[in-house]
Amino acid sequence: MALKMNSASDLRDEIRAATDLRSKHLENVDRLVRRYTTSWYRSDRQPDTPTAHNHAYELMSVLLFAVLYDNPQVDISSDNPHEWDANGVLTAGQYSEALQMGLNRWSKKQMIGNALFDVAVDYFFAWSIVMTTTEDQPGYQSADIIRQWPRFHRIPAEHFVMDASAMTWDPVDANGPRWNGHMWKADKEDLLADPTYDKEAVKSLSVDTDLEKYDVEREGGLHIPKRGEIVGWDIWVPEYQIDGFYPEDGYHGAIFTLAVGHGEGGMSKNPQWLRKPQPAFTPRWGPYTMFGYQKPRNSAFPLSALVATAEKAEELNAHEVAAAEDARAYKKFAAVSARNAPDAEKIKMVRNGEAIVVDAEDLRQSVAQIELGGASRTQLEWVERTRDALNRQSGMSDALRGEVTGDPTATEIAESSRGSTIRLNGLQRRFRMPIQRCYESALFFMFHGDDHKMALGQEGMKLGMTEIHGGRYGQVYIKSKGGWVEYDGRDHWRYDDLTLTVEPWSMEHTDQNVLQRNVMKAVDVMLKMNQQMPTSPWMRWKKPMQKMWDVFNVGSADEWIDFEVLSQVQEMTGGVAGVSGTPGGGQGSQVNQHGAYGAGEQNRSVSSGSALASVRENASMMGAAQKV
Repeated sequence: MALKMNSASDLRDEIRAATDLRSKHLENVDRLVRRYTTSWYRSDRQPDTPTAHNHAYELMSVLLFAVLYDNPQVDISSDNPHEWDANGVLTAGQYSEALQMGLNRWSKKQMIGNALFDVAVDYFFAWSIVMTTTEDQPGYQSADIIRQWPRFHRIPAEHFVMDASAMTWDPVDANGPRWNGHMWKADKEDLLADPTYDKEAVKSLSVDTDLEKYDVEREGGLHIPKRGEIVGWDIWVPEYQIDGFYPEDGYHGAIFTLAVGHGEGGMSKNPQWLRKPQPAFTPRWGPYTMFGYQKPRNSAFPLSALVATAEKAEELNAHEVAAAEDARAYKKFAAVSARNAPDAEKIKMVRNGEAIVVDAEDLRQSVAQIELGGASRTQLEWVERTRDALNRQSGMSDALRGEVTGDPTATEIAESSRGSTIRLNGLQRRFRMPIQRCYESALFFMFHGDDHKMALGQEGMKLGMTEIHGGRYGQVYIKSKGGWVEYDGRDHWRYDDLTLTVEPWSMEHTDQNVLQRNVMKAVDVMLKMNQQMPTSPWMRWKKPMQKMWDVFNVGSADEWIDFEVLSQVQEMTGGVAGVSGTPGGGQGSQVNQHGAYGAGEQNRSVSSGSALASVRENASMMGAAQKV
């Protein structure tokens, strides 16, 4: 292959060029952070100038939670929803819905919104990097087979490197990087215990060297106890494919691991491999996802909102600092002629509302009121003009801040709101697109990972499955089958046949008044549809109802509608068994076990008992109503 990877020195040279370029982009970011935190946050990290106007805090206080407020939720569908597995147990549509349930439960249990909060902060200052991997599920470490689930790791911008010749960050693109990676640190003892690492190479490394290149606090002079750690690099090279590991099995490229010392003149002249190249079990776009707001031409590194407005913010801050200094020098006092010195003492001591006797025949001519210093009118005008220019650049309108000033017309308010909404939606969209890529990576591990198992909870029970397993021979627990059932999913279903979409509503805050109106709308929809749903079994009610509930942002439609009972009601009223039908049509007296969930499910008989009696009673009432 063309990319030289014959020695650790070859890769060291690539990393050196990448770190030099990256440092040029990040050189001023620390200044932005210090001005954001002000001189009151930390005594040893003061801003380089007084922060009279904290533009970064103002912008982030308005936009940060508009970008990310809660744990994302996803929708997953299959390109071939009616396709059965080799054993006729499960359809691809059912499997995709089970994956959706599992991934959404994982998102809530892991509180992914918290993990992405730091990513959102990075997004405004520079760019964000998320590495998607797998980890052990808590509580299963002592089990024979440790359960796995995906994991998002935030990689600081200072630790991430990529091909310096890249014009875009995405390796899938034609001008994307031919490699990317990150710096890490680990205990030497842990590396010695890892069988994939070359023990002799690890033993030869000195511990606790170059840690200041990894830990910013050490570079700043803060004393942190030494822990026997080693600094290294993991570099993913997509074009280096290891024999015996194929893309169709989930292996894309290879990961190179090396140790590189950092001297005063740059990186060490003696880099060394720490292990053999490892097959990369990762999606085709690799383990890393970059978040960035704007895209400069022919540059892989994004342009953040705070960097783009930094120059104007610095100008405004300088004007406000100068105006504040002049305002502090402002003095207002009275001057009295020497001939009337006793009057001056009386004036100084008099209180409001009192009367005094003075010697001067005309005190108003003998006493002068004088003002010195203070901010000039021109100075204040420049502050306002600069603030207006900064607001236009950053899109920080009064409407976006939640303020309405003056007496604007309805048309002006609508136009201002529309412009602010477009900019805000663009900011949100640019953050959500990488989140979708991250969740697609998490889905990759859930689909391909042999040890990935996820409980589906009560919602899964309604679907007929309590747990889903990934891997070549996945398993699901089918209620009607009474136990675990294997299906040959890899040979019949492909990961690329799945389509994942992040639901925008799941990441946003819903105002209480809006939520109240949405709940009332949802109730109104149910009251309007309760006559049509039992008598229209050919319609797949769950999907549109869930979409409507998503738009209303009032939770899951399953919490409002029992679709299994709905299926039974449809059967009692003479509807076709199975809302979506099974291959070959309905089964007469049989009722689809998944109710109104979708196509291709297995059937089971309706059980008897009080629940069925209630269903029949309701069905009779509905039938009578229809006859009327």
